[in-house]
Amino acid sequence: FSQLPVMQNERTVKGVISWESIAQASQFGKPCARVSDCMFAAREISSDTSLFAAIAGIVSHGYALIRSRDQRISGIVTA
Repeated sequence: FSQLPVMQNERTVKGVISWESIAQASQFGKPCARVSDCMFAAREISSDTSLFAAIAGIVSHGYALIRSRDQRISGIVTA
C-alpha cells in the first residue's frame, strides 16, 4: 500500500503515513525521526458508503480507510 494507517488499536486511528507525507515533511525541513512527525490526518469512510459516492474522495486523497459498523477499521481502498 502507498498509505499506511497509524493506529493505537483496531478502532483508534492516529493518522496515515505515506511517501507523500514523508516527502512533504522533509521539504519543509521537518525531521521524520518518528512516524508521528510526518503523518497526515486519516481519511475515513463508512462501510455503508456507496463506492460510487466515495470515488471522488478516494481519487483526490489516494485512499480511504473503511470504518465498519462496529467502529473498527476493516480495510483500505486505494486509487
